[in-house]
Amino acid sequence: MTKSKVAILRTTPATVLLDYHRAMNLAGYQEVIAKDADTALKVNISWHFFYPASSTTPWQLDGVIGAMKKDGYKSELIHACHNRTVVIDAHLGERENKQIDVVQAHGLRNVHLYENEEWIDVREAVGDLTKKFLCLNDVYPKGFSIPKRFIGENIIHLPTVKTHIFTTTTGAMKNAFGGLLNEHRHWTHPVIHETLVDLLMIQKKIHRGVFAVMDGTFAGDGPGPRCMVPYIKNVILASADQVAIDAVAAKLMGMDPMKDCKFIRLAHEQGLGCGDVRDIEIVGEDLHPLAQVRDFAPYIAKIKASGADSVITGNWGSDLALLVKAATEGGYTGKFFTYYTGVTGTPAALGANGAGKVYQIAYSHYNMGGQNDAWASEFKQKYNDDFYILRESGCTNYEKPFLYLIFGKDRVLLEDTGAGKPETLRIVNTVIESWCKRNGRETIPLLA
Repeated sequence: MTKSKVAILRTTPATVLLDYHRAMNLAGYQEVIAKDADTALKVNISWHFFYPASSTTPWQLDGVIGAMKKDGYKSELIHACHNRTVVIDAHLGERENKQIDVVQAHGLRNVHLYENEEWIDVREAVGDLTKKFLCLNDVYPKGFSIPKRFIGENIIHLPTVKTHIFTTTTGAMKNAFGGLLNEHRHWTHPVIHETLVDLLMIQKKIHRGVFAVMDGTFAGDGPGPRCMVPYIKNVILASADQVAIDAVAAKLMGMDPMKDCKFIRLAHEQGLGCGDVRDIEIVGEDLHPLAQVRDFAPYIAKIKASGADSVITGNWGSDLALLVKAATEGGYTGKFFTYYTGVTGTPAALGANGAGKVYQIAYSHYNMGGQNDAWASEFKQKYNDDFYILRESGCTNYEKPFLYLIFGKDRVLLEDTGAGKPETLRIVNTVIESWCKRNGRETIPLLA
């Protein structure tokens, strides 16, 4: 039996569009998404405003559309697809998240499922499959409707890597929630895990092909999908197995998908996909289990073959010591950068293998004095801090929105996603004054 496959790639702002193309083909999307059928790109909007990790990113949408067009998919058979919720305005959200700009730039149709679209009874669409539902027959004893246009269409889900207050994580499987159920879908919250499994059954029945491309350039942690702390992770994923991609994303977030994510376990048990990461083929980037690998020689061989002169690793403890040992024995002369070198016992475990080869990257704070200040000053002169992410206090705005302050050569741009309280201006001016002082400028015009 063929293993489920999930593609994982590290990415950068300069390569992200190309990386999406590569990830999709590594995961075999052309084998799943037929070119002669209409394809819905199911956009995720979890907040009206841009919030890192919350909604489908414009570069995610752009990368997927660009990949499809390069691979011979016709523009007239691709469309963006949106649902409506009781808390999110999809029209405002697609504008503030820059999704509509991407759709229009590519000349695609933009479909809002609740506007001039026909919905049909689920029993008419899937027949006796309803008898296998885990919960939806109980939640909706009179039945429910799904969009008629979905029948026979391909669908590509565009979720992000983030946690969720109800489902622990939210990804490909949860992304179908808004598109397949009407505005009474909140009735399913008490049985949300079972609901996602039922919806996956429906998808596999009605769609010509199902695929997912997940953005993890930012990852969201906390009671998502809105109230999260974003982290820059620069990872993207793709898979034809909705269960597998969610399982791998959960694993990347430090969870055991089969234990911590009930919907993944249920879908795995129902045979709707693979939720056990041990049985999933990972392509693109290599991941290894924590504290289980004894021989890192194969990984060192791949690093040498790539031509990399430096390695940034999250390994620690025995994994770090064995990785560096394998590098020494394998003749790899590059340097290793890690946050965990200074953990108690690690320098001793590294021994001579780490001398001149392993370096620690650590955070600190300003005004420490001495060599730390000298290093900080040198770093600022070399790299020049020109991009700031600010966040409003919950005391002035309950949504705690983000602000982005971007310094250019002649102007500074403020992208304000919040309510624009007076307190915001004071903080922005403080940052601008600090930047000007550090860069030998008296002032710089502000664009807002």
